[in-house]
Formats: sequence, structure tokens, C-alpha cells
Amino acid sequence: MGIGRRKFVKMASLSLAGLGVNPVKASFINENMYVNSKLGIMFEKPDGWTIIKKQDFGEMFDKQILDDGWENFKNELKEDLDEPICVIAKYYAEDDRYNEQFSPSIVVEVTAKSDFNFLEGASFNKVAEISHQFTESFLKDFKVLKEYPPYSIDGVNFLEYDAQYLFEHIDLKEPILTELKVIKAETENYFYDFNMHQSKAKNEIADIEFTKFKNSLKFL
Repeated sequence: MGIGRRKFVKMASLSLAGLGVNPVKASFINENMYVNSKLGIMFEKPDGWTIIKKQDFGEMFDKQILDDGWENFKNELKEDLDEPICVIAKYYAEDDRYNEQFSPSIVVEVTAKSDFNFLEGASFNKVAEISHQFTESFLKDFKVLKEYPPYSIDGVNFLEYDAQYLFEHIDLKEPILTELKVIKAETENYFYDFNMHQSKAKNEIADIEFTKFKNSLKFL
């Protein structure tokens, strides 16, 4: 099955773990609750975490070092990536206490199912499988640690797995072993990706926040 570069990129779950980022005001109905009726999603961000500005999204990606072969195509890859609807991080850059410190983060992506018509009716499981393969191709030392059985809640289908990879960044002295929880969801019209990053090696653990975030997910 031939897949062009732009379609290839669309299949891959974004990494975007990172250092501190800048806060930005977003469309929240209160301090933490996000609702997007057009995309049919609602969730609660962890208390005290911040939202990355769109301009900072690009800077983060520029400074992350990808796996061999992708670094040479980073500019093209950046052009082809769809911006996530929301990137949430624990730390932000203006606070000097968090200078050059790894920040746990959550990346939320939503893609219309019609964007995957080129796969000729492939199932949710097949789309997720190809996405996993492509993600593995550009994250350094990517490894799946645990796959969970598929499940459904209120008519929404879910797939979930835990993985790890080496996060490299030009502002870091050495790579950081990073844990990644990926949750994929399917509704009638959309595919959703929730990518949650933490680093036990740096004692930047966010299991509690990730669980609360997962439990807050609602599909409208």
C-alpha cells in the first residue's frame, strides 16, 4: 500500500514531550475544563498545568531531536504536521525554577475520519496499528511496554498502550528516558489521540494527573 509523505505524517502520534513552555489563555469554560462542541470533546486539564502557545509548539518541535533519518527532513515534517488542538504542560518557561527541566505533558489531537479515506475503509484497529508503526519510526529507541485490551465506553471505542523512548533536545545535556501513554478513541466522525509524557528517570511523574485526565474525557 503506497502512502505519500503527508499521509504518512498524519498517521503518527506526536511526541512533544518537552522542557518548560509558556502559558496561554484557551477556550475553557472554567479554569480547567475544556469543551469543544465542534470536535465533540470535553476534558479537564490537570490543576496548575498550562497550555502551550501555538508559536511555542513550533519551537518545541524545532528543538526536539528525532530518530535517525527524520532529522534531515524536520522542516518538511513540521510543515506536514497538523497542529494538535491542545498541548498541556506542567511547567512553563518564564519560571526560572524550571529552566532546562523536563516537563510532563499531554498532547490532544483530533482528526476527521474522512481524512483517512485513502486507507479504503480500514478499521480503527488498522489505523491505530499503522499510526504505531509510524510513531516508532521517528522516536528514538521507541518500545511498547504494555498493550491493553480494546474497550468501549458509551459507544466510544478505545485502544491504549504504554511505551517508552529517549527524548533528546538541543537544550539538554543528555537524552531523557521518557514514558508515553497513548490512548486512541473512535467516534462516528473522528479519531482522537491523547499522548501523555512523563519521565520517571527525572522524577517527573504524573500518573495521578494522567488518570484524572483520562477519567475526565467526555465525547459529545
